[in-house]
Amino acid sequence: MTPNTRAEDPKRSGDAAARELARKDRRIRELEEELARLRASALLAQ
Repeated sequence: MTPNTRAEDPKRSGDAAARELARKDRRIRELEEELARLRASALLAQ
């Protein structure tokens, strides 16, 4: 741990972790959709 790390309320920390996980999950879905679009474009371009 770095010296400036402070202990947080465990519930608040868990909520923050849940929000971060949800944000990353949405981002993964967005990237998967973009990948599918790019694959379709590449197939059509052949």
